[in-house]
Amino acid sequence: MKEELSRVGLSINNDKSSVYSPTGTCPSGCEDWWANAGRNDGFLACGKPFGADGFDYDAAGESVVFPVGSRNFVTDFLVDYVQKVKRFTDEVRNVVTFAEPGEPAVQVANLLLRHCAGQKAAHLLRLLPPDLTADLATQVDSLVADCFAELNNLTGTDLDACRPRLYHQVALGGLGLRPLAALRAAAFFGSWSQCACSVSAVLGGLAPATADWVTRSLPFQQRVHGAVDLLRDDYGLDALRLCEVSWSDFAAVERPKRQKVLSQALLDVSAQRWLATASQRQLQTALSGSTSDKRPGAADWLTATPTRDEVTLRDDVYRFSVRLRLGLTLADPDDRCLVFNNSTHRTCGRQVSAWVDHAPGCAKAARNIRHNWLRDWWLKVAQEAGARAATEQEVVEYAPHVHIRCDVRATLGPGQPPTYYDVVVAHPFTTGVPTGSVGSLLLAEPSADAAVKAAAGGKRTAYAPPAGLPQVKLVPLAFDTFGRWGEDAALELRKLARMRAALPDVLRGRRSLRVQGAILSRWRTTASCLLQKGNYEVWADCVGRAAAVPDEEVGGETLPAFLDYFLARESMTV
Repeated sequence: MKEELSRVGLSINNDKSSVYSPTGTCPSGCEDWWANAGRNDGFLACGKPFGADGFDYDAAGESVVFPVGSRNFVTDFLVDYVQKVKRFTDEVRNVVTFAEPGEPAVQVANLLLRHCAGQKAAHLLRLLPPDLTADLATQVDSLVADCFAELNNLTGTDLDACRPRLYHQVALGGLGLRPLAALRAAAFFGSWSQCACSVSAVLGGLAPATADWVTRSLPFQQRVHGAVDLLRDDYGLDALRLCEVSWSDFAAVERPKRQKVLSQALLDVSAQRWLATASQRQLQTALSGSTSDKRPGAADWLTATPTRDEVTLRDDVYRFSVRLRLGLTLADPDDRCLVFNNSTHRTCGRQVSAWVDHAPGCAKAARNIRHNWLRDWWLKVAQEAGARAATEQEVVEYAPHVHIRCDVRATLGPGQPPTYYDVVVAHPFTTGVPTGSVGSLLLAEPSADAAVKAAAGGKRTAYAPPAGLPQVKLVPLAFDTFGRWGEDAALELRKLARMRAALPDVLRGRRSLRVQGAILSRWRTTASCLLQKGNYEVWADCVGRAAAVPDEEVGGETLPAFLDYFLARESMTV
């Protein structure tokens, strides 16, 4: 090596050089390098993705450090890595401990935990076989779950009750945390399906067996086969079929993003297993917080970065929202409804259930606050899209036969008839108001649209025209208390976003499509956070907790600057 380097005018700094030998013995003539190494049974390598031209090392970026050496060396490295993750989760806890009063500490700490904790070890799952990363993944999952529970004041019983839903996808009503222990085999196989072709091209001349994955004579090939067997045995997945590959052509071409395919299939299997054993209430809670049928927005508060007042959640509001989404109990067994009735001049006094389903029916004043927040938000959205809009307007087309006051009346363009918007937030369980049971399903079986479809239908009935008059253009803005949007609201918001992206200030920047996505993300996140604040008001009024927002702050937010259009949630770095 010294001779080769000297030919091009380079030399080796012996004091900073070390040597590794798989045999565990020092190579001849390398005694000084051998002595420099802290350990002689392995070394740490800095890697980069295959095909990354012009790649620069960045300790906080895509470059990764991974162990190469004996099993003991790799095991010791992984033990140290678990401690690294533990130190990080301890610092996340300190965000809440040492935060100034009034700061959204729990919201920020949950963002850090979601985006940074499990990801610290994700690259090791792709580089090391599943049998070596089993303990690492299990311990990191445990550290993340314990930290999540502490941040959100969940007991051990709470955590056991909701643990599967921590790892369900947000689209299915879960929290969307990454289960490393479950995904490690998919990550390892996905990594090799991408790089097997490059490995064979580089080493095929020295080791022709690198191209033969049918015989699997090399140790790393045997471990990839083992990962496929693990996916089949644990989850019933045929990894080769899902990734559209066979062992005979495994090293023929590069196949990127196969880990994503396998991870999706694995998470789907996990969700189906949970659905098969979940109670009807658990199913309804998950469905009411889902984003199926292209209706995003139900859980945008989970990833909202508190850069503005309207998307900032106070600590107790965030913790309440977590419990509500996970279907955990919200009241003590002996709690009674504390809603004050101005007509009777006394409190309700009715004993509430563990989930306080009575609150959305009884807490009318708080329910109106929630309604008005969403109404005012929609007014701003319509005005921002270029429409002429106002709140609490009469439906003049029906006068004088019927008197109906809509939430928002908007004219979307010159010569167009007015569009009437009416906000409604519906609960997917019965409230016992004015009579009836509390906590029963609205339909015979759990349904994602049980609440929003009935609420939207009720609005259409209320806006039915008198005999002989044409129907006005009505868009019911229905929301489920667990976050799901009605179909009409989701479609109308996309329409307004297209209108906003077609205005001159956006077109001049020639980024209409990108801005449209950012606008939608901001609008949905705002609505999602306002809904959670409003939910907290409703439940707090019933069981006697502090208000989410002081009265003087309601409706006091201002429109964000144009720069916020470019701050799409997916591109923000925490």
